Amino acid sequence: MPDTENDPRRKVALFRYGVIAELLCLPAGSPERWAAMRAKAERTYAIPGSYRTRVAVETMRDWIAHYERGGFEALYPKIRADRGRTRHLPPAVAELLVGIKERQPHLSVREVILQARTSVPREVLLAPSSVNRLLHREGLMERADKQPEPKDRRRFAFNLASELWMSWERSQSESPRRTSPPTPLTWWCRWS
Repeated sequence: MPDTENDPRRKVALFRYGVIAELLCLPAGSPERWAAMRAKAERTYAIPGSYRTRVAVETMRDWIAHYERGGFEALYPKIRADRGRTRHLPPAVAELLVGIKERQPHLSVREVILQARTSVPREVLLAPSSVNRLLHREGLMERADKQPEPKDRRRFAFNLASELWMSWERSQSESPRRTSPPTPLTWWCRWS
């Protein structure tokens, strides 16, 4: 049985019902109902799953109509019909992109797009973010366990804090000594 307490859709439906519950007791079309709806529209709310904080009068009217037609279940937000599918990429293009990445898993998203451009019409937009989401959803962007981690290419990376200092000291000891007296800055750098 699904966890109904933590279901985000149920939280939204409960919020909607909480907003319109007292409005349902008032007669439809009455001035009291309109005044109550306008007062509720002025308040701020913590709407579950949204950054918005206000509810419009028209939205409350829609919720009341949904509730009167279908009861509490009608207040649940609808599940998207295209959930899990790309909206901007045609299915044939999505299959082509997935096929390219499956054949050559080492390619980056941009390289996959460049290879697909030879077969895809110019009017089809291949946004890197859309292609990246598609490849992630298909599980093609994870690094295979067999592939070693790429070599660290940072130039000045040291395991210990003193390695940089020691390498500087080593280069100073191998170089000829200066004949001029040290300045305060070089004195501080050598002994700090």
